[in-house]
Amino acid sequence: MRKITAITFLVIAVGSASATIESSLQSTLMSKLYKKFSYYRSGIKADISWLIADLKFKDGNVKICEFGEGTRSRYKGHDAMHGKGTMWRFFWNYFKQFNVPPYYIGPAVFSADDRQEIRYEQLSALGGKTLYRTAELAHVATLRNHRKKKHTLALADHAGLLMFRHIDASGFSILDFKSRNPDLLVLNAAVAPFVNSKYLTNILFLEEKYAPYKPKFVLCKKEYSSNLAAEIHKKLQCERYVIKPLYEFKGRGIIMADQQDLDTVLQCMLDKNSLQEQKNKKIYSNDRELFDFWQRSKKQHFLVEEYCPSNSMTIKDSLYDPTMRLVFTLHYDQGQVHITYLDAFWKIPVKSLDRENCSLTQRCKSKGTIPAKVSSEDYEQVKKQFDAFMPSLYKKMIDLINGDVTF
Repeated sequence: MRKITAITFLVIAVGSASATIESSLQSTLMSKLYKKFSYYRSGIKADISWLIADLKFKDGNVKICEFGEGTRSRYKGHDAMHGKGTMWRFFWNYFKQFNVPPYYIGPAVFSADDRQEIRYEQLSALGGKTLYRTAELAHVATLRNHRKKKHTLALADHAGLLMFRHIDASGFSILDFKSRNPDLLVLNAAVAPFVNSKYLTNILFLEEKYAPYKPKFVLCKKEYSSNLAAEIHKKLQCERYVIKPLYEFKGRGIIMADQQDLDTVLQCMLDKNSLQEQKNKKIYSNDRELFDFWQRSKKQHFLVEEYCPSNSMTIKDSLYDPTMRLVFTLHYDQGQVHITYLDAFWKIPVKSLDRENCSLTQRCKSKGTIPAKVSSEDYEQVKKQFDAFMPSLYKKMIDLINGDVTF
């Protein structure tokens, strides 16, 4: 398998080095990524991936905020509009074409509410089973014996699909199990190594044909300096910024900042002495939990991205800046890529754009539990944009794992 050096990666990602950039993380991430790739042995010949994309949509243009594994989302907003478990119903209807039993690895206590949420009756009708975390993976061997076949190049030749509800599908223990059981598929095997790191997601989009679909970004060391905000602004040249941890989900740690407030926000995040000075001021008090998150965080790096708005939405005579959650699947079978859209919905911020006495984060950070319907026109336009880049981006992930291309 061909590899890429960390220094090449750094130059592609951020141009010339500065105090803002930490090249050591690049080396660490790449080493970990290629270690994961080594578990794939013969590479990926077939794959099924279920993804969410949180995106901004303005004037017909998509900007990807982040991806996530579809199994790890709760879809509370979608459930509120359409009924509990509706997105899972859509997934099972899509999945039944493969005639492969699913093995759902989830919580030890599997309540009636859990069953409704994942539409257990459909899983069972497909010959599927629920298992407790990775402790029961060995049990899959006894369940699958009657389906073992000699050839495992096509999706239909596989003996089962492992799907993990609360676990990164690219975890080393999972990849090790898969490498020893090549007749089993792991849901999201092709995408999980990339989408579970916001930084690696961003790196995928650096290629010229993908760049229009992702906000500009810069990687920063978690260390305050008086010129940090100026360096970020020089690099990105934005009016507004989004600050993100590299690995968190569900909006944890995400803060928005206007250009004129960026230095103060960074001080509150990174400098304990400055935090004490800011505690009685509005910037701290409105986003107290978020700043406390950064003070507690042991991670050494974070991302700063260009803030890209959506077309504003009017709700009860107030304007909001929503984020769309698009839910879709990709599968790779006998050299062909297929994309299927399950549904989409808007996530709405807690505060409206015209609300006073609140922070930019409160006005612009959307909540998955506050939903709104996506118009058929917007949905079709977003799908058209995704058709233009997502299948080839997915194939790029597979080719990277297989060693057919490099970053």
